[in-house]
Amino acid sequence: MQLGFIRDELDMKFLILFILKHLREPVAFNDFIEMALVDTGVTYFELASCFMSLVELGNISDLGHDTYEITLVGRNASDAYEERLRSSVREKALAAIMRVQSRIRRDRAIVCETIVKDDKTTIARMRMSDETDAILNLEMLCVSPSQAAMLQKNFKQHAEKIYNEILVTLTKDRSEQK
Repeated sequence: MQLGFIRDELDMKFLILFILKHLREPVAFNDFIEMALVDTGVTYFELASCFMSLVELGNISDLGHDTYEITLVGRNASDAYEERLRSSVREKALAAIMRVQSRIRRDRAIVCETIVKDDKTTIARMRMSDETDAILNLEMLCVSPSQAAMLQKNFKQHAEKIYNEILVTLTKDRSEQK
């Protein structure tokens, strides 16, 4: 007995098109999968098979580098049959889209790199930015590449908190403290 509201391949294809139609930009396949696994009737392998079938049919465009977007044909099909999906599935899909797109934007906004100079100097470079400008650029001299990796890992996990702590520290009135 199959659980969930996605009952067959056609339902799965409409779910795929529904999700792609609501994305603002092309998406990597793994990020798409994370958005689409919203119903117990959907499995990874069935989803991947239906997805590739839609690529072959011209409903989804393969942009290369594991990136895809819906075509006009796919958008029209989604518009015509969107109501076939239960509202609870559409709502779960929209929530998943918002969650994954938020993670993607955050991941894109936080960039780290390690610079090793002359085998002795290691610098951890960390950056947090918005769509256009840097919010925080931080470079730290490290005793080793492993220390740089640890700093970068913590920065990636807690960039917003680190930014706020730096801001509080820098804006604190210290004129009365001696």
